[in-house]
Amino acid sequence: MADGFDIHIDAEQASDLRAAAEARGLDPAAYALQLLEKAIDSDDRWAISRARWAEYQRTGESMSVEEAFGEIRSRIKALRSKQA
Repeated sequence: MADGFDIHIDAEQASDLRAAAEARGLDPAAYALQLLEKAIDSDDRWAISRARWAEYQRTGESMSVEEAFGEIRSRIKALRSKQA
């Protein structure tokens, strides 16, 4: 998995993002990052799965079973360490 990546949005999405960010006095990129961090940290257990499904539908690229289970194990370990 890459250390980072670029996200490309269409003109309408960019316009909506810019308007929402400006309404909050924020830079659009900073606001988008804030929204992503909130979604990732949310209690919505399926947010990442939906995002990955959308990415798969867009690109046709997927991760191997080994990568998926490795990530699941990492998330379980992190959750357990928070509970301890």
